[in-house]
Amino acid sequence: MSTLPIGYDDFGKLIENNLIFVDKSLLIKDFIDNAGIEVSLIIRPRRFGKTLNLSMIHHFFAAEVHGRSTKNLFTGLKIMDQGQKYLQHQAKYPVIALSFKDVKDQDAQSAYQNITHVIAQIYREHHY
Repeated sequence: MSTLPIGYDDFGKLIENNLIFVDKSLLIKDFIDNAGIEVSLIIRPRRFGKTLNLSMIHHFFAAEVHGRSTKNLFTGLKIMDQGQKYLQHQAKYPVIALSFKDVKDQDAQSAYQNITHVIAQIYREHHY
């Protein structure tokens, strides 16, 4: 039996560990259908799954996330039933996913150092 993914914000780990997931994969369809929109702003209260949804989008468009293949992560999800118009985009793009959710410092210098660390990690992931 699956368990609740309390505290999970990584879509890949959630799927690989067979945790309970409310399928919001049609959000990917919305992004593709509205490709002409220059900026998308997603606002929700705390703990509403914003970071998890962004991780899902990251995993859909990127071939690898954190050195792990994204192939087969979307098997059985609604986006897979939407046709080739959407599936042709799966695992096709370099994706830079940047989150500052863990930067919770009390002073500017510490925050700057942690932001620098986050950006350096992204740079290492995209060393090509």
